[in-house]
Amino acid sequence: MIAYDAGSGAVQWRTEVPDAAETLAAGNGEVFVSAQVQGRIYALDGSTGDLRWEWIDHEDRLQLIPAGGRLIVIGETSVYALDASGNRQVWRVPITGRAALAGDQLVLVGDTDVTALALDGRQVGHWPLPNRPRRPESTWVSVAADGSVMISDSFFNLYRLAAA
Repeated sequence: MIAYDAGSGAVQWRTEVPDAAETLAAGNGEVFVSAQVQGRIYALDGSTGDLRWEWIDHEDRLQLIPAGGRLIVIGETSVYALDASGNRQVWRVPITGRAALAGDQLVLVGDTDVTALALDGRQVGHWPLPNRPRRPESTWVSVAADGSVMISDSFFNLYRLAAA
């Protein structure tokens, strides 16, 4: 991996990550990398590129979101939070569909419903989705500029959850 200075384009640091990187995220002074092999997550020092910690989870296709002093990890079957040191899982919730961060809440879209979680893992909202096909793999979730959550699927259904 190579980090460049945004202003000058000069190389800030170079580092080797043992596995091929799948996703990247930055926050809390760190660069987070999920690897393509065995759900490995690496936290690199944002200034030096030095390895700070490594977490191994056997889920693939991890999405990483630094938020609230934690690292939120969205996998194929669960979403969970790691503490800032990466040596402890703070909470974990199973999922059957897609997830997205909307402000200070995590929105989980399941087969027939939507659940909102606070960043500490507490459930803060739950709504049924009428006329939903049971195919979460064909569901997409995004957050609009105003904070509302947009949910669409391959059956031309579009849902909008207004920002709180």
